[in-house]
Amino acid sequence: MKNSNYSLVLVALICLSIFAGSVITPLRADEYRDAKKAYEQGQYDQALDLLIIKLRSDNDHKKTIELFRPVIKIVVDSHLKAAQENERKLDWGKAIEEYETLKKIRKEIASINPIEEIKIDGKKIKRPLEMPIIDIDTKLSIAINNAAEEHYLKAEVFFKKGEYETAIKEYTSAFTYSESYKDSREKTSESYYNIAQNLVSKEKYRDASKKFMSADDITGNYKNAKTLASKYEAMADEKDAQICYDKGTAFVNTDNFRDASIQFNKAVSFMPNFKDAQALATKYKTIADENDAQICYNKGKTLVNVGNFRDAVIQFNKAVSFVSNFKDAKALATKYKNMADEKDAQAHYEKGQALMNQNEFKGAEKEFLSANNYVKGYKDALLLAEKARSAMPNEAQIASAVTAALQEGIPVSWVGNLLGGSNAKLNSIKVEKIGIYNDRERYWPMQIRVIGSCLLNDPFNQGKEVSFDNIGDFILFKDDYGEWKAKMKGGMIR
Repeated sequence: MKNSNYSLVLVALICLSIFAGSVITPLRADEYRDAKKAYEQGQYDQALDLLIIKLRSDNDHKKTIELFRPVIKIVVDSHLKAAQENERKLDWGKAIEEYETLKKIRKEIASINPIEEIKIDGKKIKRPLEMPIIDIDTKLSIAINNAAEEHYLKAEVFFKKGEYETAIKEYTSAFTYSESYKDSREKTSESYYNIAQNLVSKEKYRDASKKFMSADDITGNYKNAKTLASKYEAMADEKDAQICYDKGTAFVNTDNFRDASIQFNKAVSFMPNFKDAQALATKYKTIADENDAQICYNKGKTLVNVGNFRDAVIQFNKAVSFVSNFKDAKALATKYKNMADEKDAQAHYEKGQALMNQNEFKGAEKEFLSANNYVKGYKDALLLAEKARSAMPNEAQIASAVTAALQEGIPVSWVGNLLGGSNAKLNSIKVEKIGIYNDRERYWPMQIRVIGSCLLNDPFNQGKEVSFDNIGDFILFKDDYGEWKAKMKGGMIR
């Protein structure tokens, strides 16, 4: 018996492994298949990349090695040919790109060790696959040198013409190809230096300072570039400080004290101790604050006169934000806030009363609560809010009342039996519609959907359970003890 059980387990495991293999295998990457497809579509570089990936994990995969031989030859030959064609056209940049690609390929194939299988004297022997020799270092070096020279010669022409910005681009390309090519870096610094001197002659000291710094950055300690950069930055700061100072003075003459203060502060940002700019900035900010405070104060007074206390408060507070102890603005802000709150509380209270009279209890509750939010403890607002809330049952009270009502019996129409049902089990009670409150008889009419099951009262179907999903017309009312009750319109025979 034990052997039989063991055999069954073993078979089950084998089947499971076969099934798992059949499911997982298609999800695995198949570099050989993808490489073959790329090869057939003429995408040789992509095919080579995939073959290298495959050979890293499986270096003696026969089909991969068979495909690798022609692909590596095609790829190397095509890039060599492209490089030579670009050299013929003197397009050294593109020639370099081709040689760099070959250099990368050489590195990639050096990272793999493919093993081929051959026959010698009828015997199968495995040996390392012979790789192509990619000797392009000298050619790449020549191409780089030629590219750098090409840009250098162009730069020289622009330099002699005084077109220094364009010369800088060409010199930069030259030393980008070949670090420190000839004097390309020095010439770049000299070009920046010459541009800076030209800017100085135009009194554009800020821009001149930046160019002197660029001249120094390229070669480091170029002539006196760093010193001149500092010098003209200081002169630029002084010039800009004077411009802002003059603007500030002009604003003062037109009584625009706020903008005057801003300009004097700008002057200080360029030179902390520029003339009396700091003192003037403080002086005219104080005057501007005083003026703006008075304007806001006057607006507040005007708004009070038309009974707009809420906006008046905003203006008095603005006055205080400019000058913290301005006249009696703070006291007036507090006074009229209280008056505005009182006014708004009364408005919400009256609206709540109107809604109560219309039996709009939810809206009434909201209005009474708003009244109390403006003035805590306002009249009997909280008491009336509670009264409005209790005038309509909530979901839990509705569910409880309907459940109690249906325990007395399930309507005939719900169970399809003249004797109705009992012992109801309710799964869901949902209010579909609420009618208008009947003020005379004091009840809420509601259409309520009820889902559940019950047992039939029919003696011929004793104990038979039936389910129901119906919408019933209920009335919800309070009994003499304030508890919510429910009844169905028309009773249970409907």
